[in-house]
Amino acid sequence: MTPLSGRPYAKSPIYIAHGDGRSEYQWVKHFIRALAMRRRTKIILALIGMAIVWPFAQIGLIAVQAQYFANGRPYCIESSGNRFLLYKPIGSLVELNGLALRAPFVNTGNPIGSGSGSHGVIQSNFHALLAVDTGSTPEWRNWSYWNQHFDQLTPQQVKDNLLYEVDCQPRVDFVFKLPLFAE
Repeated sequence: MTPLSGRPYAKSPIYIAHGDGRSEYQWVKHFIRALAMRRRTKIILALIGMAIVWPFAQIGLIAVQAQYFANGRPYCIESSGNRFLLYKPIGSLVELNGLALRAPFVNTGNPIGSGSGSHGVIQSNFHALLAVDTGSTPEWRNWSYWNQHFDQLTPQQVKDNLLYEVDCQPRVDFVFKLPLFAE
């Protein structure tokens, strides 16, 4: 009879007897710590990998969505500028990555930055705008990180954001004609 045979977990690989003097409990404790460390390491590496991969995966997603909503019509994409309600044409595919497309926060309060009333710092610009040439007025769509596609803007949203004209040149297959990097 072995020293472990009287226990129900005797055949478990965790409770194999060691000749180094460690008790079974210490060995199991060490084994669990090692597993937890491996799991933490994998989680950390996965998060780092996602932080590197996600922004560039957004380029493909935005390109596919733009092509889908344009449906063969000329279109272009504008990104948020540095100022309130200012947009600039996208000049390269890299400008479509998830870290580059962001809407700036605007301080609507006093110069000290405390804000006034219920508003202080607001985010008024869209991350990116898809402008599709329909022949008359452009069809405007806002890139939504939450929905992961371009949401169509209502006429009231277009008016509120002063979107009267397209600042970029709409072309068929716009994203396919963009260079990878800006010149």
